[in-house]
Amino acid sequence: MGVMGGSGAGKSTLLGILNGQRPNVDFFNPLGPLPYLLSAAGLALSGLRVEGIGYGAAMFGAVAGVWGYRLSLNRMALVPASLTGSFLVLLSTAPVPLGAGPPSLSHGMSYNRVGFVLLALILFEVLEDPVRAGKIREGGWLSGVSTGVAVGLLFLLKASYFLVGVAFVLTFYALRRRSLSGWLGVASGAAFALIPVLIWLRSGVVAMVTDQLMAGSARGQWLDFHRVALVAYRSIGEMILLLLVAMLASGWSSGTGLSRWKWPLAALTVFSAGLMLLVTNAQDADFPLSVVLLMLMVGETADSRGSSRATRFACLLAAALLMAANASLDAVSLMAAVREKHSPPAGARQFLPAHMRGLLLYDLPDPSHPLAGSNGTRYTDLINNGIELLQAKSSAGESVITLEQYNPFSYALLRKPGAGGFTFLAYGHSFTKAHKPSAERLFGGTDIVMVPKRNITAPWMYEPILRIYLPDVQRTFTLAAETPDWWMYRRRR
Repeated sequence: MGVMGGSGAGKSTLLGILNGQRPNVDFFNPLGPLPYLLSAAGLALSGLRVEGIGYGAAMFGAVAGVWGYRLSLNRMALVPASLTGSFLVLLSTAPVPLGAGPPSLSHGMSYNRVGFVLLALILFEVLEDPVRAGKIREGGWLSGVSTGVAVGLLFLLKASYFLVGVAFVLTFYALRRRSLSGWLGVASGAAFALIPVLIWLRSGVVAMVTDQLMAGSARGQWLDFHRVALVAYRSIGEMILLLLVAMLASGWSSGTGLSRWKWPLAALTVFSAGLMLLVTNAQDADFPLSVVLLMLMVGETADSRGSSRATRFACLLAAALLMAANASLDAVSLMAAVREKHSPPAGARQFLPAHMRGLLLYDLPDPSHPLAGSNGTRYTDLINNGIELLQAKSSAGESVITLEQYNPFSYALLRKPGAGGFTFLAYGHSFTKAHKPSAERLFGGTDIVMVPKRNITAPWMYEPILRIYLPDVQRTFTLAAETPDWWMYRRRR
């Protein structure tokens, strides 16, 4: 199992949330609070066991599946609507980063899955089938509420997904005019999603925006022409398929002007949005929104009397092929996770704390993989060694943080985190030398800082973190203990 989101990564901040801390107020968080609220709810339900992360994903997946099914049922027949709802459930819950598969099983970067699901729910409404529009016109306000809730949740998730969601609502308004009641529905839905969380965050709203602007500045380096062109080139086949089906679906359209070219314009817009998201997510595969768009085309061609049987078959076949290609990796990963949960592979290591033993890490089969040293035996042994050091040389009342990409120890020892900290520190993704949280913000309220003597995760993440923050740690903390793997610094009194 990969280390992304692994042994306590992010879980220490979940423990902080359950102890009354607020993201972006009490600790640095380059995302919105939504993914951590979902996981914290699952962690609470599980009795703080590590399986709670899966519970949170399952709860969101169940809601997303029903939500997507109800929206798609108004726009397509029962079978494709059921398939679309099932696809959203799988997209929500697969325990693997988008575009990856076994052996990279992990809940790491699961917020990207949440983001694509919410964008899919927006597409269902903003690309409403005009053939059915008359049948559900009385539900215009309710449809607007659906999109408003999704947009509000995207604001609480990640800035890039929120901007794409707003762009979808505004761009596709040119293709399907929204009534006043529909816009009131959008506003009502957004308020319903946002107001309770914003009240809870209070002054943290400004901090949330500031943290995401900082992270956005860091991720901006990924938007260079060569990287975008490379990802687009790798996905050219999918783009061609999407445009061909869009042209077929538009060939029988009785619309005039811009509405006649709804599907080709939608294909270009959706693919471009997916491309930008994948590039800034540091991923280069998987376009789940293309599947949703194809299913919407299937629904419209099936309803239209003007579409030929060949057009309907071509749309259905393309949607089935792309859905199979996108869903198969997630389905295989989910089945692999279930199998390995009950029959762990040889060599899988467990963590010492009882509440973490449900998380098994094993070595990647390819020793040349860039993250081969950040998994399995080495990673588990390093964390267990750090746990033993803290148990021997610190008291249960002392808060702890780690000078690395993630902080596993607060959760591992079930110690209430001190003020400060972070959900994750990823150089080039959540901060850079020019755009970074201050050392005071990260370590200002903690008693102990654990510093690994060698990288736990990727070396290109580890080295900049030490270069930027270790001098501040050494000025404010004193070396209290060490092992061959760790330095343990305690705050100077």
